[in-house]
Amino acid sequence: MQYKKLKITHKIVVISICLISILSLCAFEFNKEDYAVVSNKKIFLEVAETPEKQAKGLMYIKKLPEYYGMIFLFNKAEPRSFWMKNVEIPLDIIFIRKNRIVDIHKNVPIDSQNKGTMYKTARKADCVIEINAGFCDKYNVKPGDVILLSRNIYYKWKKLKILGEKK
Repeated sequence: MQYKKLKITHKIVVISICLISILSLCAFEFNKEDYAVVSNKKIFLEVAETPEKQAKGLMYIKKLPEYYGMIFLFNKAEPRSFWMKNVEIPLDIIFIRKNRIVDIHKNVPIDSQNKGTMYKTARKADCVIEINAGFCDKYNVKPGDVILLSRNIYYKWKKLKILGEKK
């Protein structure tokens, strides 16, 4: 009798852990229409087009599925810098201008001591993709490569640029 109780308790714990894992992945609302193609790999992206979304970025995300990331859209090309405050996973940061990679910071570690280390590019970038660390090495992604954006992201970006011109 005692053995059956233990077996049932174990199943409940396993199911609970699975549900928590699934819910933590759902913290991000990935739209299947928001993606980019990099080195013939489709990456589904959460779009950060507002200052609020950009400030939050990937903070507090404990796990990012393979082929998922975040794209930061800007209304004009400027040198960009990113930091890892409260980001709990290592990342590759891909800086892009006019759909071409201009710079990459690979395997950016988490900032466990909150030093506020900045990851900058002197080159102008009008969008940035953050993805799991190791992606760029695994798929030989390098500066000069072309990034293809989905129509959905392209329209969001175009709208942002038009609104930026009106300011």
